[in-house]
Amino acid sequence: YVEATLEDMSAKAPQDRRPTICCAYARMTEKSRELGEAKCGKGAVDSFHKVVEMAVSSLPNVLCSGFYPEGDTCKAV
Repeated sequence: YVEATLEDMSAKAPQDRRPTICCAYARMTEKSRELGEAKCGKGAVDSFHKVVEMAVSSLPNVLCSGFYPEGDTCKAV
């Protein structure tokens, strides 16, 4: 999925890349949460996401708020 996102981004103008990036981020976050909770439990997943947020800051969450995997924008990407 990451490779497809990168290929899609390279074909778009810079101003059109945010939906692609944010929808990919939202999908990966959703899937990692689903798989992680099923295998390790909600507490482990919450801790993992906190560590990731400490490493990359909350910038992806701020820039990508409002992008939902099942939303119209992400379905169009």
